[in-house]
Amino acid sequence: MDTSERRDMERKAREKSIIDTAERLFLEKGFEVSSMEEIARAAGFTKRTVYQYFSSKEELLFAVAVRQLSKTDFAPLPDKQNRTTTALEWLRKSCEDFFLTCRESPVETTFVSRAFSIMDSAAEGTWKSVFESRTMEYYRTIMVSMQEGIAEGSMRADLDPVKAAFAFLCVLTDFVKYLSADTGKKSVYRPMPAAELFQYSLDMLLQSTAS
Repeated sequence: MDTSERRDMERKAREKSIIDTAERLFLEKGFEVSSMEEIARAAGFTKRTVYQYFSSKEELLFAVAVRQLSKTDFAPLPDKQNRTTTALEWLRKSCEDFFLTCRESPVETTFVSRAFSIMDSAAEGTWKSVFESRTMEYYRTIMVSMQEGIAEGSMRADLDPVKAAFAFLCVLTDFVKYLSADTGKKSVYRPMPAAELFQYSLDMLLQSTAS
């Protein structure tokens, strides 16, 4: 291993350590009251070192949220010859799996919810860009499945995949917020159990796209 490779490994290890520490403190104390100085001290670094990796506490939150998003990723729609379901059925299963993962990890889902809530106000940064890109991967995957659904006949021929995929993404994003741990602490009107409401919403969307 040459010097450049060793330095890259050390940098990645420090970055991971800082993200690990931030995640732990955000869980224990909350995002608002955790400070960069506390994170640096708990990780065993100076605040100056932490700022070399993350320009702000918001950037650290986006980094933590990206890690959580990886647990709910949609797998790309397999080629038609390599799957036994229609694109419509695949979309249902993918959305249901997404919901179950979020429901089983309400605390971790909170990071993603909080990242969504500050996207418009947070300054531009590397991790914010990564978070936005990962979110758009969901959108593109859903849109491709709809295009395939139209081609194979399982979805309506007059469906607009661009708009319909965005509608699906909005519903998934809202359920991330709905299932986050900090939402449960607030006085939020919940007309029915989350799973029941999600299934109803998903059925309604899928029925509107089916041929």
